[in-house]
Amino acid sequence: MKLAALWLFQVPDHDDFSDVDWKSIDINADFYQDALHWGTLIVDDVTSTSRFDPQSELPSPLLGAMSVEFAGNDSAEVRLYGFGICSVRLVLDVSDDLTSDDLKRVGSSLDALAPHVGLVGARYLKLNGSVPLTKVWNSYVLGTIAQPEVAQRMRTVVDGLTEVLPIVGDDEVYESVVGNKFSVLNTRSAEALTQSLELFGRAAVYAAGFYRYERLMIRELLKLASKDREGGRAPRESVSIHNGARLLRAIWTHQFLAAPVNRRQIQSGLWSLWNMDHLVNSVTEMTEKVSAILSARRDEHRNTLTSRLNWVVLATAVMQVILAVLAVTLTR
Repeated sequence: MKLAALWLFQVPDHDDFSDVDWKSIDINADFYQDALHWGTLIVDDVTSTSRFDPQSELPSPLLGAMSVEFAGNDSAEVRLYGFGICSVRLVLDVSDDLTSDDLKRVGSSLDALAPHVGLVGARYLKLNGSVPLTKVWNSYVLGTIAQPEVAQRMRTVVDGLTEVLPIVGDDEVYESVVGNKFSVLNTRSAEALTQSLELFGRAAVYAAGFYRYERLMIRELLKLASKDREGGRAPRESVSIHNGARLLRAIWTHQFLAAPVNRRQIQSGLWSLWNMDHLVNSVTEMTEKVSAILSARRDEHRNTLTSRLNWVVLATAVMQVILAVLAVTLTR
């Protein structure tokens, strides 16, 4: 049985999709061949991808304490997304006979790996330690291929450890559940498992992105409310974050629709479990608030400039009258 460990981190100073190449977006590309196939993603939101050998990069004593093995020659993957989220995924081989206590121990050991994984991720993103990665959360997926009996038993184990939702209506993924901490995905083929892990990872990454934007929006609202412009930079930062939050929602919707109709249960199940609609709606409301404040600021600035211009025009007119009177007086 496979165990896919996913660590999510937020990266400061990557909040506005500035690294995404908008010129590469082809809105005229074919989206669907039909509803059962994958659509073409219009935006390549992964701005950097690296791979590393976990056996040489991660502390072996800690991994050894988990009684798990690295999955053959699989390498760990580091991804940086344009909205300031870094993901690190590692695939391990675990026993099919894991008990509840075993899974708790494995989960605790993987949680403890987060600081080490964050340092490795920062190095491969070439941050050189100057910008620390902040952990958002970890998620773990137990993956099996055409092993419904193992999947059923692991569903029972996972259901006793965390809140779960079953995946239904997907012919390629069956006897599976998504959960807050642990999930179980049983697929008919290795390709389907790879695709399911990709869907799972992207759903988690985008959720982490919205959590990040919520914090950024709250900070910017406080700045704007207190008129703390910080040398005039705050309004520009607010525009950047405001537009980034809106773009994140648009891209997530596009990405969700790009999955085949019968393959959306992993994404929608996770978001339902995490009540993400509430968070997305909250971020949307804050973007509208920021938009209103920025518009009011622009109107205030424009009115101030107009008032000053009117005074200049009035003063110029008065001066012209005075000069005309003086000219008439001097010619007499």
